[in-house]
Amino acid sequence: MRQTAAARRGLGRLSRSLGTEVGWAKLLATLAGHGELRDYVEPHRVLWRCAWAQRVALERVLTAQLAAPEQGLLLPAPATP
Repeated sequence: MRQTAAARRGLGRLSRSLGTEVGWAKLLATLAGHGELRDYVEPHRVLWRCAWAQRVALERVLTAQLAAPEQGLLLPAPATP
C-alpha cells in the first residue's frame, strides 16, 4: 500500500494529462516496471476510452438534431403557466 501511494505521488504530473490518449500512453509506459499499479490503472484507461467514444457519439447525434430539429427528438420545453 505504501509503495502504491508513493508511486501515485510521483506520477502526479502525469495524471494531469489523462484527458488525452497520449497522456494515458505516457502514464502506462512509466508504469511498465510496476505491474500491480499498472494493472490497477489499465481498467481506468479502458473506461476513459469508452466514455470518450460515447461522448463523441452523443455530440454527433445532438449536432444533427440541432441542425434539423423538426426531424429529431429535441423539442422546446412547454411553457409553464
